Amino acid sequence: MKVAVLSTYAYAKEHENYGSALQYFALQEFLRKNGYEACWIRYDPSVKKIISTDNIKKLFSPKTVIRFVNNRIVKFGHKKYPRNFQDFFISNLRLSERIYGDVNDLKQNYPDADVYIVGSDQVWTVANEINFLDFGPPGVKKISYAASGAWQRLSHDWYVLAAKYLSGFSAISVREEQGLEHCKLAGICDAVSVLDPTFLLPASDYLNLTRNLSSDDDEVLLCYFLNIRRRSSLPWSELVNFSSSGGLKLKVIPLQGAESCIPKENLFIPNIPQWIKSFSSANCIVTNSFHGTVFSIIMKRPFLVVLQDGYTATENSRFISILSKLGLENRIYNSESSKSLRECMHEPIDWDNVSMKLDYLRKTSADWLLESLCQ
Repeated sequence: MKVAVLSTYAYAKEHENYGSALQYFALQEFLRKNGYEACWIRYDPSVKKIISTDNIKKLFSPKTVIRFVNNRIVKFGHKKYPRNFQDFFISNLRLSERIYGDVNDLKQNYPDADVYIVGSDQVWTVANEINFLDFGPPGVKKISYAASGAWQRLSHDWYVLAAKYLSGFSAISVREEQGLEHCKLAGICDAVSVLDPTFLLPASDYLNLTRNLSSDDDEVLLCYFLNIRRRSSLPWSELVNFSSSGGLKLKVIPLQGAESCIPKENLFIPNIPQWIKSFSSANCIVTNSFHGTVFSIIMKRPFLVVLQDGYTATENSRFISILSKLGLENRIYNSESSKSLRECMHEPIDWDNVSMKLDYLRKTSADWLLESLCQ
């Protein structure tokens, strides 16, 4: 059976986002292991820019100007520090032959598949017909798997489109518990919460991607930060003190603008296999990224989460959702607390208990997806 997956292809490609690429890889591999042939729909609106009155109005809106400035910062960082995502895409991902530029293109030349899946990373942040799978042959099965979004700032259009199109889905799931309430507001009361696709695979499947890499003998405090524009958003002095006093090398993987505020001597710009390897071999990890948190858990490394602030603070619900499910809420670090970063990092993690909870959630998520595909 063929499955076409609509996810954040354009975002992963343009922003070179590790989590966006790996969440599709994980879903693809899970489906393959269970007898399905999956492909990632290459939807990229940049290949077909449409000039309209509405688009011209949006062009000069404050949100668009902010987004433009942020994108220029991100693109500058990626041009200066390339991550060679294309190599991983070619070697490890099954992609649609066609690149689709808009909904009409998808409707007229829809992917050949028995099932369409939308999910996971931030697919419902933007409200449009494409993200609600308004294309395909009559009667094609439609499923959302772990669909995520900026739940705290959804537009009115999102609820209108959700109410219109989700009734045609055979099964609906979201990644965060918070998403269930928004589905209910759109009249969808039977949605469930499941794990991010990256949790569907064991650590060994990711480590297979690193088998040709040499080992690094350094003792490392690994940091993975995104959406940072100023170092004061981070507990930087504590990170420096913790690494130096513990004899650890401080390595920072920056993303989406963070390149501009991290000292060059601390920068580490890996490709995707190197990124995975760095998480598996680090002594400990500090991150403000959801998938940085996920891979710290998958690799069973001591970790702390620094919450994001400003416009991207809405993304923090993702951390809270998964950490609460696994009993790891104490891994959120607050620099204003009475405990130091060192004390928080050294608080033991009961990995046996975490693994037991994760195994249960992984099984229920996998069972839900396989049953949804079969029904």
